[in-house]
Amino acid sequence: MRLTQRSFSGGELGPSLYALDDLVKYEAGLALCRNFVPLVHGAVANRPGFAFLAEVKESATATRLLPFAFSTTQTYVLEFGDEYMRVYKDGGRVVVSSATAWLTATPYVPGDQVTEAALNYICLEAHTSGVFATDLAAVKWYLQPSAIVEIPTPYLEAELARLKFVQSADVMTLFHPSHEPRELTRTDHDGWALTPITFGPKIAAPTGLILSGTGAGNDVDYAITSVHKDTFEESLPATASLVNVNLDAKVTLQWTANPDAGKYHIYRRALFPTTGQTKRKETIYSFVGTSDGTTWEEVPERTASASGENLPTTKDPFTGAGNAPGCGTYFEQRLVTGGSINRPHGLDMSQSGSFHNFNISTPLKADDAIASVLNSRQVNEIRHFVPLERLLVLTSGGEWVIRGLDGAVTPIDFDARQQGYGGSSHVRPVVVKDTVILVQERGNLVRDLFFQLDADGYRGNDLTILAQHLVEGRTIVDMDYAQVPDSVIWCVRDDGVLLSLTYNREHQVWGWAQHDTDGRFEAVAVVSEGAEDGVYVVVRRKIGGVWKRYVERLHTRRFLGDVRDAFFVDSGLSLDVPLAITGVTSASPVVVTSIAHGIANGEPVDIDDVVALPIVTVGQETIADLVNRRRFKAANVTADTLELVDEYSGAPIDGTLAWPYDEGGTLRLAKAVITGLGHLEGKAVTGLANGSEIGESVVTGGQITLTKAASRVHIGLRITADLETLDLSLVAFLRGTRDLKRVAAVRLHVEDSRGGAIGPDDEELYDVKWRDAEGYNEETELLTGFVRTAITSVWNDRGRVFLRQRSPLPLTVLAMGFEFEAAAETGGSRRAA
Repeated sequence: MRLTQRSFSGGELGPSLYALDDLVKYEAGLALCRNFVPLVHGAVANRPGFAFLAEVKESATATRLLPFAFSTTQTYVLEFGDEYMRVYKDGGRVVVSSATAWLTATPYVPGDQVTEAALNYICLEAHTSGVFATDLAAVKWYLQPSAIVEIPTPYLEAELARLKFVQSADVMTLFHPSHEPRELTRTDHDGWALTPITFGPKIAAPTGLILSGTGAGNDVDYAITSVHKDTFEESLPATASLVNVNLDAKVTLQWTANPDAGKYHIYRRALFPTTGQTKRKETIYSFVGTSDGTTWEEVPERTASASGENLPTTKDPFTGAGNAPGCGTYFEQRLVTGGSINRPHGLDMSQSGSFHNFNISTPLKADDAIASVLNSRQVNEIRHFVPLERLLVLTSGGEWVIRGLDGAVTPIDFDARQQGYGGSSHVRPVVVKDTVILVQERGNLVRDLFFQLDADGYRGNDLTILAQHLVEGRTIVDMDYAQVPDSVIWCVRDDGVLLSLTYNREHQVWGWAQHDTDGRFEAVAVVSEGAEDGVYVVVRRKIGGVWKRYVERLHTRRFLGDVRDAFFVDSGLSLDVPLAITGVTSASPVVVTSIAHGIANGEPVDIDDVVALPIVTVGQETIADLVNRRRFKAANVTADTLELVDEYSGAPIDGTLAWPYDEGGTLRLAKAVITGLGHLEGKAVTGLANGSEIGESVVTGGQITLTKAASRVHIGLRITADLETLDLSLVAFLRGTRDLKRVAAVRLHVEDSRGGAIGPDDEELYDVKWRDAEGYNEETELLTGFVRTAITSVWNDRGRVFLRQRSPLPLTVLAMGFEFEAAAETGGSRRAA
């Protein structure tokens, strides 16, 4: 009989589902998916390796990674450790590049880079320079160690897990309940500053107030505010008073013009007689008018306050111990904060369009700040805000939605409704299109949350229900989402295992897999980088008996079918230095032009991607045919040219009959000694050299030696990827009976694949045979198509197949066909079905 599994998008299913072979997910599920990733369209592929970037500053302490995205093209990953921060971009650590020589009597602002006495420093405090040593002692400058961009932070190692953030353009706002909110500002790739926030209006209050009157009799106080010409934000007030003046005569108020102000609001508080009464005392400032200029004149006793509007009330909800917010976001042009120690279930919204202004008016206006408390059956801490069409608030005990019933949220149109009681942990939720993915309060359940029109609220699913064994007794401590290329949510488990969840709600796809390495994963962050999302991790590895923490980045799996570019090792590094070719002669010997190539006589070189002119005579050899994907030695080298000779005989390469060169081409120097591997000292490493697998070597003195020189080399720790199918389901054949089976052969349908071994279990595996038409000493090409492997298995009631990939090569399985026998078991014997 034959049976084919055409989808693996269900991922790894838990043992509690093994008997449910009539479950829809069972047909696309696996018993084990280790270091493989289920793909949305149904295939399953072994994950690429993590490339080594750098060791963290302090390997002895925990490290957190945060994504920083100014735009889709300008993204960074931030390394937060014990009271410091470093920066990564495009797979590399950011170093100082814009420093200028320090000068005295020069204004500097936070983020400025300077050099002094051959060392690099970054400015921490705005100042005009005096004596450098004095400014340094006053902590106005901070040393950049080894020219690595680094700034100090107040966050201790133990506080990093509770550090939360929200970003707007080049400014990231950081929140922690034990620290006042701070803003991290980027001014350049190497210009970063972390400063406390001063809450209040941005526009300055009027200055130079002069208040004048005549006569005697009563007291009067005036307050004047600037109103921004573009945002209409109102400043803090400036005040002036007159004592014992005649309020039935003209009073004049003058001030200095504010260039940011479009107008000024005038407020008054007075003690004066009113017609038909005794004296009336105004105890609060009341609005009396607006001025477009810099003067105000009135007769107080004859000018009534307008509309009952009073001077705005100044508020800073974060002053005092225990009032620092634990989280925040932006929603409808407001900064939203909440989760402080004193008010764990309270939230504050800034004025609309003024993120640092929490002032309110009397009576309230629509753009005033908002303060509220989410009252429920328990006092549940606000842990996250997720801005969608409505504001989703995730607390320790439930989920809430905040909206305005008649439009935008305002102080007088504020509707908060509880959606459920699942609760959320401190792990930052991710958003996949319009769906929120969160880790529930206890840390061992992942669920989605999305708006359902028929319920007019948010509902969701338990995404771990089919793979509870992956989180049972464990907690998820970090999570982020890589949309491109495969829509995968990466979750770090507390024991150092990395979990992946392939998720696409519109196609009802969610499939789990587990990933391990020689070490422990501790943190993850994802940013957009070019055509794909970059997945960065912190990995703790034991090197020479000492634990090290490394920042590593998941390598792309897109290698365009060229196995020489495949990267399937962990903590790996690559040797690949292509030099541009600008000319190749059809002569004897062939001469290659490559400006400032730096290659010496006798050194081995590899050539690729040369393009010849279109041929006229069919079948004629071109210069591209002669030199591409071949190894030569360099001879008669000049600064910009070299001659090609045979790798073994040294004979000149004759290109006189080859159709001539048109454009392009790359030249690579081949090396046998691979250096720069000190971060893996003492470790057994493997990899690919020009597309061929390297036997394991132990790194000694930071290097290894290849048996044959190569120009494209990827070296690192071996990844073992395992895939095991579920019990062979014979519902369609034996009406659901669970009888005996024996698999005799497996037919894999693969894409751009090579390597692997297959069998009935992990103890009896048979190498998959791939080599077809390649010549001796050539790398085996990647296969897209079918490959059949006969295996030996025994009769049992499972009929499983185990696939292992230990080679540093790609393996993508589109479908798996089983050639098997089945029999019904009767009275201890087998009866053929």
